Amino acid sequence: MEIKKLIEEKYNQSLSYLEDLNLQVHLGKEEAKQAFEQQKKEIGTWAQMMSDKIAASKEFTEEEIQKARVELEELRLQVALGKAETKEAIEEQRKAITQKLNRVHGQLEHLYQKSSNGFQRLADEISDDLTRFQTQFDLFRLQFHLGKEELEEQWKEEKHKFLSEMEGLKKRFENEKEETAEKWDHFSKNVKSSWHHLKKAFSSN
Repeated sequence: MEIKKLIEEKYNQSLSYLEDLNLQVHLGKEEAKQAFEQQKKEIGTWAQMMSDKIAASKEFTEEEIQKARVELEELRLQVALGKAETKEAIEEQRKAITQKLNRVHGQLEHLYQKSSNGFQRLADEISDDLTRFQTQFDLFRLQFHLGKEELEEQWKEEKHKFLSEMEGLKKRFENEKEETAEKWDHFSKNVKSSWHHLKKAFSSN
């Protein structure tokens, strides 16, 4: 795929993810509870799919694959726990899920650093998904502890910053004439940095 098309695809994907977060922020408490449970199911499905993809990879040793799959299985089991009915139960599950997401992210970042170009696209996809999940669960924490107006105001400000960064990145890289793997890698890393800043704005860490 052409570098220009890759950039356009990742840009549009980021805006789509941002809109998902925007919808989440504007949910009421009861709707947020339902979204919390739905997100657990999505993560469980994702964890199983990623485990299968990594197992099929020829990039890593058996030990490395096993370590990654163990972390993914622990995440899958965590999100498979029963429905959280109370605010306290939601927060307990949210903390545990966030810890598992962080562990999975760390383990897969290790694989990412060792991977060849053939694994880079999947590694980018995994990293993007994990950052999105982590941001969603940070937002869930705020939804159950902050007033709706307070959260929406904070979100509005950070959303504007993120959109400005993304638009600036897209224009900058589209104006560069060369079409190289380095250009794509640089763009991808900049997008990752923008997501990191957004996540950090709502993180409890």
